[in-house]
Formats: sequence, structure tokens, C-alpha cells
Amino acid sequence: MCCGLQRSEVGSMLRELHKKVAACAKHYVGDGGTVNGINENDTAVTPRVLYGIHMPPYYHSIIKGVSTIMVSRSSVNGVKMHANEALVTRFLKKRLHFRGFVISDSQGIERITSPPNANYTYSIQAAILAGIDMVMAPYNYPEFIDGLTDLVNKNVIPMSRIDDAVSRILLVKFTLGLFEKPMADDSVPDVLGAQGSCEKITRFIKKWKAYICWVCCAPPQETAKDSCCWNSCKQLGLPMRWMDNRMARTQWQ
Repeated sequence: MCCGLQRSEVGSMLRELHKKVAACAKHYVGDGGTVNGINENDTAVTPRVLYGIHMPPYYHSIIKGVSTIMVSRSSVNGVKMHANEALVTRFLKKRLHFRGFVISDSQGIERITSPPNANYTYSIQAAILAGIDMVMAPYNYPEFIDGLTDLVNKNVIPMSRIDDAVSRILLVKFTLGLFEKPMADDSVPDVLGAQGSCEKITRFIKKWKAYICWVCCAPPQETAKDSCCWNSCKQLGLPMRWMDNRMARTQWQ
């Protein structure tokens, strides 16, 4: 999928039509191994399980050149991933030589503290120092910008950390050609859901169905059940798991 979005044969077609996109591997790491399967819970694992089971998808994604990696709201052995400098900077960036940028989950840094947003200044400091390069703050971005600026001015967060984040983000943007072609192609909606696209999706899923389980982070809706992916998976007998974040539980359809 990474190659299809970014380069490969499909990627070449997208580049030609100015529809090239950056792939994102998520949610780093251990998101599917939380205690009792509870969303945003702790993943209590041994090093053997962490690096032997949960980490390999990220090894392969980095080898394929994935542009971005999103961290999980969950924890690993009691440490929130949004504040986990050992796994984000020391392992992902330095050990695995990941050259893209690390992005937070939406409102992810607020959940570093318990209860969420109890100390937003600390959350900013912990997340940026852990190695997160881009933060999704959809509602309180003015507070985030002011807080980060203040922490940099006070030398709590070194400018070298900011330079690293900016360099990584710019590298991805230059690679995508966003400075040459900053606007999206408005013809894309005409392609989505077209019969030819659905047939390609079905062929792909049929070939790789042993490795695929579709997960959607929302309760099932009738419109979603009419989608190409939903219909293709149901026809091939694949399990469909829907995650209801409000109930913090999963339902198998």
C-alpha cells in the first residue's frame, strides 16, 4: 500500500495526474495489543513481543519508504507513546533510520496526562522532546503555538529539535512536489467509487485477503456499508471490525 500511494505503478499514474500522496503507517506502536483490547489502553509486553510482533510492520514500511508515521494514543509498558522518547526518537528515528516525519494522533498530546489536558504545557514539552514532528491540534492550535513558542524561547525545547522537525516535514513536502503543485486535483471525486476502481479493489483484496482485516474508527453506517471496500470484503468473507470510540469497544460484523 505504501508503494501504491507513493511510487510503484499506481504511484506513477498518480504522479502523472498530480495525485501523489504520502503514506502514513499507524498507530505506532502496539496499538492492537492493549490490555483487554481497550482503545487507548496500555500494551504490556516483553521486548521479544514488542520487537518481534508489533514492530515488523514499521520495519517494512520504512524499507518501502513510508513518508509519515503516526503515534498511538495508547501506552507501551506504562509510557504514553506520545511521550515515549525511547521508542520514537532513539529507536524509530535513530535505530531504524526513519527519515520522514512523526505525526501525533488528533488531540493525542492532550492524552499524555491523566485526565487529558491536565497540564497542556507539559504535554507539548513531552511530545516534542519525545520526537513528534507535527502535532494535530484541531481545536486549540493557538494555545499550542503559544505554548511551543514559549518553551523554545525559554530553551526548554532546543532549537535543534525544531530544526529537525521542520527539516523532516519540508523533505516530505518537497518529495511530494507540493511546492510545485500545491493544490489538489479536483477530478479525483469522479474516480472514487467508479466501477473500474471497485474491480481493482476486489482483485487486490482477493489476492491479499489472508493479510487483510479492515478496521474503521467509527460505528458502521449504511453509507459505509455501500462502499467498495465494504462490499468487496464481505463478498470474500473477510472479517469487518468497527471501532466505536465513544464506547471504547469493538464490534465484529
